[in-house]
Amino acid sequence: MIFCCDFFDRNSRPKFYEKTVSMMRAADGHAFLEESDLTEFVDHLRNRIEKDKPEGHSARLSYRPINDGGKGYIFLQSGRDETDIARLYLHTVKSVYTYGEKRFEVLRLIRRGGEE
Repeated sequence: MIFCCDFFDRNSRPKFYEKTVSMMRAADGHAFLEESDLTEFVDHLRNRIEKDKPEGHSARLSYRPINDGGKGYIFLQSGRDETDIARLYLHTVKSVYTYGEKRFEVLRLIRRGGEE
């Protein structure tokens, strides 16, 4: 699993960034079950910003996949002065700890579309 955290977005930004930023914000605090789920999400982000940005604008999505240290990131950049519009950090979940009564319960995973 890959956990998304530490979301940041710039307070003032052109309106065309909003849909991409909202998608990144929605992922904050959530995990992708497999790396393929994450890369599909990144593809959706790239497609969204490409659809929304004005023609000729250099806004872009930078994605660094999970490295050997278990970390990566997604940055939405303005492209003009390398200003970050939004950031989302990625971390590999190594294991899940539980204590108390819940330690014997099965971990429930919800897949896309609400399926368990």
